[in-house]
Amino acid sequence: MREVNPQAIHVMHEIGIDISRCIPKGIPKNAFQDFGLFITMGCVQGCPVTPRERTVDWNIDDPARKDVKVFRSVRDDIESKVLNLLSQMT
Repeated sequence: MREVNPQAIHVMHEIGIDISRCIPKGIPKNAFQDFGLFITMGCVQGCPVTPRERTVDWNIDDPARKDVKVFRSVRDDIESKVLNLLSQMT
């Protein structure tokens, strides 16, 4: 995918975040040495192989081609998991 899903743009705008000018990016090959933690969302296709000892899988369903309610649910689930992760790191 070369553009952000319009549903994602819509549900992020609902909470005051503009991602309309964002574009999906791959992970650079040197990222595996540069980052201490990798979060995967449960993807099967298209996900890079990440170092197991530094990878956490959140197992979040891909909302593509689903109702806007699913996008909201995924957005809120990601927010909750990020906040929980941050609280564990401090």
